Amino acid sequence: MFKSINIEQKYLNILNEKIKEEPRKTASGTLWILDKEFVQQFPFINSDAFVPCSNIFKIGNSYKPHTDVFLPEVQTNLLIPMASEYDEELSMIIFDQRIEDRGTWVWNTVDDISNYPPKTHTTRPFETEGVEGVTNKPISDNLKPYLPYDEDYFFGLTGHVMPWKIGEAYSFSARNIHCSGKQSGFKMGCSIRLSCPWHEAFVPQESEIL
Repeated sequence: MFKSINIEQKYLNILNEKIKEEPRKTASGTLWILDKEFVQQFPFINSDAFVPCSNIFKIGNSYKPHTDVFLPEVQTNLLIPMASEYDEELSMIIFDQRIEDRGTWVWNTVDDISNYPPKTHTTRPFETEGVEGVTNKPISDNLKPYLPYDEDYFFGLTGHVMPWKIGEAYSFSARNIHCSGKQSGFKMGCSIRLSCPWHEAFVPQESEIL
């Protein structure tokens, strides 16, 4: 479902230098746009598979259920946590359900979606055509402690909890629906989209090969 590796502080330093530049404001948060040349500074990332819809983000509340298929070739999201406002245990929820398209599900949490991106749904994933693998049951019990919104929002979904720890990097399928776990303040991270499968996102380093 996902893969994680430890990363050195020097790579977090590179990311922290980037956010000194002017960001872009969006409906869901603040973004710093990344290009392939920037990502090539991280030798553990399969930058040959880089897709130009990657960014550093800062969000003040939990991301709603969504996919990251911003371009048709995107298969994988590689996430690097950078900072959080409070010293708390953060997580992401990677659902088993998927859709071969971009999507964000706001259900009844947003009154006006005019500033939201294309393919923003006012339904739940359970009610959305094209979502694969939904059940006809409440959200699975193992996920309930981590849900950032009402349980009914996540009806029909199952999945896994992925840690969100600074000093680690994670890869997972961009086509599986996912969302932030509970959070009390802002958090920042780097999201790099790749055209390879999630289990090919990391380049083995010499110490791993020897």
